[in-house]
Amino acid sequence: MNEKYYLSLRNKYVPKNLKIVFVLESPPASGKYFYDKNGSVSEPLFSAMMKLLNFNPQDKRGGLKYFAESGYFLVDATYESVNQLRGQIRENIILRNYQNLVVDLRKFGVPFPSNGHQNEFRITVQEVMSNYMHPE
Repeated sequence: MNEKYYLSLRNKYVPKNLKIVFVLESPPASGKYFYDKNGSVSEPLFSAMMKLLNFNPQDKRGGLKYFAESGYFLVDATYESVNQLRGQIRENIILRNYQNLVVDLRKFGVPFPSNGHQNEFRITVQEVMSNYMHPE
Protein backbone atom coordinates (compact mmCIF):
# COMPACT_ATOMS: atom_id res chain seq x y z
CA MET A 1 0.00 0.00 0.00
CA ASN A 2 1.21 3.51 -0.65
CA GLU A 3 0.40 7.02 0.54
CA LYS A 4 -2.01 7.75 -2.34
CA TYR A 5 -4.02 4.65 -1.48
CA TYR A 6 -4.34 5.58 2.20
CA LEU A 7 -5.17 9.22 1.43
CA SER A 8 -7.86 8.15 -1.05
CA LEU A 9 -9.55 6.15 1.72
CA ARG A 10 -9.06 8.85 4.36
CA ASN A 11 -10.18 11.80 2.27
CA LYS A 12 -13.66 10.32 1.79
CA TYR A 13 -14.28 11.14 5.47
CA VAL A 14 -13.06 14.72 5.85
CA PRO A 15 -15.38 16.46 8.34
CA LYS A 16 -17.32 19.49 7.13
CA ASN A 17 -16.89 21.10 10.56
CA LEU A 18 -13.49 20.02 11.80
CA LYS A 19 -13.24 19.96 15.61
CA ILE A 20 -10.30 17.73 16.47
CA VAL A 21 -7.50 16.18 14.42
CA PHE A 22 -5.85 13.11 15.87
CA VAL A 23 -2.26 12.81 14.65
CA LEU A 24 -1.13 9.21 14.87
CA GLU A 25 1.95 7.36 13.76
CA SER A 26 1.22 5.42 10.56
CA PRO A 27 -1.12 2.87 9.03
CA PRO A 28 -0.37 -0.46 10.69
CA ALA A 29 1.59 -3.17 8.91
CA SER A 30 -1.35 -5.49 9.62
CA GLY A 31 -3.38 -3.65 6.98
CA LYS A 32 -6.11 -2.76 9.49
CA TYR A 33 -6.26 0.86 8.39
CA PHE A 34 -8.64 3.09 10.32
CA TYR A 35 -10.30 4.52 7.19
CA ASP A 36 -10.76 1.20 5.35
CA LYS A 37 -14.56 0.90 5.37
CA ASN A 38 -14.31 -2.82 4.58
CA GLY A 39 -12.53 -3.58 7.83
CA SER A 40 -14.02 -4.85 11.06
CA VAL A 41 -15.55 -2.71 13.81
CA SER A 42 -13.43 -4.73 16.24
CA GLU A 43 -10.12 -3.38 14.87
CA PRO A 44 -8.24 -1.92 17.88
CA LEU A 45 -7.95 1.74 16.83
CA PHE A 46 -11.39 1.90 15.27
CA SER A 47 -13.00 0.25 18.28
CA ALA A 48 -11.20 2.62 20.67
CA MET A 49 -12.36 5.70 18.72
CA MET A 50 -15.96 4.48 18.64
CA LYS A 51 -15.86 3.88 22.41
CA LEU A 52 -14.47 7.39 22.83
CA LEU A 53 -17.51 8.71 20.96
CA ASN A 54 -19.84 6.33 22.82
CA PHE A 55 -21.03 5.02 19.45
CA ASN A 56 -21.67 1.39 18.54
CA PRO A 57 -21.78 1.15 14.72
CA GLN A 58 -23.18 -1.84 12.86
CA ASP A 59 -20.36 -1.62 10.34
CA LYS A 60 -17.17 0.32 9.83
CA ARG A 61 -18.59 2.58 7.13
CA GLY A 62 -21.31 3.81 9.51
CA GLY A 63 -18.72 4.43 12.20
CA LEU A 64 -16.46 6.36 9.84
CA LYS A 65 -19.37 8.49 8.71
CA TYR A 66 -20.32 9.23 12.32
CA PHE A 67 -16.69 10.02 13.18
CA ALA A 68 -16.55 12.60 10.38
CA GLU A 69 -19.99 14.04 11.14
CA SER A 70 -18.85 14.52 14.73
CA GLY A 71 -16.00 16.70 13.44
CA TYR A 72 -13.15 14.28 14.09
CA PHE A 73 -10.35 13.46 11.71
CA LEU A 74 -7.34 11.20 11.91
CA VAL A 75 -4.09 11.75 10.04
CA ASP A 76 -0.87 9.83 10.15
CA ALA A 77 2.59 11.32 10.61
CA THR A 78 3.72 9.05 7.78
CA TYR A 79 1.91 6.71 5.44
CA GLU A 80 4.75 4.19 5.53
CA SER A 81 3.99 1.53 8.13
CA VAL A 82 6.48 1.90 10.96
CA ASN A 83 4.81 0.03 13.80
CA GLN A 84 7.00 -3.03 13.32
CA LEU A 85 10.22 -1.03 13.04
CA ARG A 86 12.36 0.09 15.96
CA GLY A 87 14.81 2.77 16.90
CA GLN A 88 16.50 5.09 14.47
CA ILE A 89 14.99 3.49 11.36
CA ARG A 90 11.48 4.18 12.61
CA GLU A 91 12.33 7.71 13.74
CA ASN A 92 14.03 8.54 10.44
CA ILE A 93 10.98 7.53 8.42
CA ILE A 94 8.71 9.67 10.57
CA LEU A 95 11.10 12.64 10.44
CA ARG A 96 11.58 12.25 6.69
CA ASN A 97 7.82 12.69 6.28
CA TYR A 98 7.44 15.62 8.70
CA GLN A 99 7.04 18.27 5.97
CA ASN A 100 4.34 16.16 4.31
CA LEU A 101 2.49 16.09 7.63
CA VAL A 102 2.74 19.86 7.99
CA VAL A 103 1.45 20.42 4.44
CA ASP A 104 -1.35 17.91 5.00
CA LEU A 105 -2.51 19.53 8.24
CA ARG A 106 -2.36 23.03 6.81
CA LYS A 107 -4.85 21.95 4.12
CA PHE A 108 -7.33 21.47 6.94
CA GLY A 109 -6.56 24.77 8.65
CA VAL A 110 -4.53 23.33 11.51
CA PRO A 111 -2.14 26.04 12.79
CA PHE A 112 1.42 25.19 13.76
CA PRO A 113 3.21 27.01 16.58
CA SER A 114 5.98 28.09 14.26
CA ASN A 115 6.49 30.62 11.52
CA GLY A 116 4.39 33.28 13.25
CA HIS A 117 1.39 31.11 14.11
CA GLN A 118 2.03 30.86 17.86
CA ASN A 119 -0.95 33.02 18.88
CA GLU A 120 -3.35 31.28 16.50
CA PHE A 121 -2.12 27.92 17.79
CA ARG A 122 -2.55 28.98 21.43
CA ILE A 123 -6.06 30.33 20.86
CA THR A 124 -7.16 27.24 18.92
CA VAL A 125 -5.77 24.82 21.49
CA GLN A 126 -7.33 26.81 24.33
CA GLU A 127 -10.73 26.58 22.61
CA VAL A 128 -10.36 22.82 22.17
CA MET A 129 -9.23 22.35 25.75
CA SER A 130 -12.04 24.56 27.05
CA ASN A 131 -14.63 22.53 25.14
CA TYR A 132 -13.05 19.33 26.38
CA MET A 133 -12.96 20.47 29.99
CA HIS A 134 -16.38 22.18 29.85
CA PRO A 135 -18.48 20.61 27.08
CA GLU A 136 -21.71 22.35 26.08
